[in-house]
Amino acid sequence: MRHKRVFVATLLIFASLLSFSQSFTGGLKLGFDISQVDGDRRGGYSAIFPTGCLYAKTSFGESRRASMSLGVSYIRKGSKEVKKNDAGEITSIFAIRLQYIEMPLTFSWQLEKFKIPRLVDYTFKNKLCIEAGVSYAYLLKAEVNEGQGFLDPPKAFFDYDCGIHLGLTYYIGEHFFLNYRFSYTFFFLPIRKHPGGQVYRLNRGVYNNVMIFTIGWEI
Repeated sequence: MRHKRVFVATLLIFASLLSFSQSFTGGLKLGFDISQVDGDRRGGYSAIFPTGCLYAKTSFGESRRASMSLGVSYIRKGSKEVKKNDAGEITSIFAIRLQYIEMPLTFSWQLEKFKIPRLVDYTFKNKLCIEAGVSYAYLLKAEVNEGQGFLDPPKAFFDYDCGIHLGLTYYIGEHFFLNYRFSYTFFFLPIRKHPGGQVYRLNRGVYNNVMIFTIGWEI
């Protein structure tokens, strides 16, 4: 219940930000993510899912190069592994599919130039921003496929995913942009515990590991 209250409170904050239309801009991002679940004994970004985000954004400071945004996203995370024999026949299937409503809080800084004395002095023609932030996601549905189709997982996932993210935004016009974002679950807040509850230093369970690629439009 505590995490549901956090979810509802963040939605209310998002709605209140949108109400200040004279101070905030807004935008939409659509694209896909590739993901893996660290701790499921499989490797590689082999799961691909669609994603989308609505956000409100404000700039601050004299230069207006710094900005902050709060969004609401629909995102799927998970992993997938399909093994085949020499004849190309499938011998085993394993997949995790997690559906979330996620609220990323992001801080951005616009880069004007890239300079290394005596080596590089490049001024960006289009707007390029680096970004970092945190996110809170509420789990809508979790499914696991071990060869019999997607079913409820035998060991439940937590109903939240708290993460950190880093990224880049490149504007290809006045309103359109491309965005890349890397997202990872907080080390101390795994999405599921290891079998038996084992803990080793920072490894406290299972974590979402996601790369997100979107194209966006901003007012």
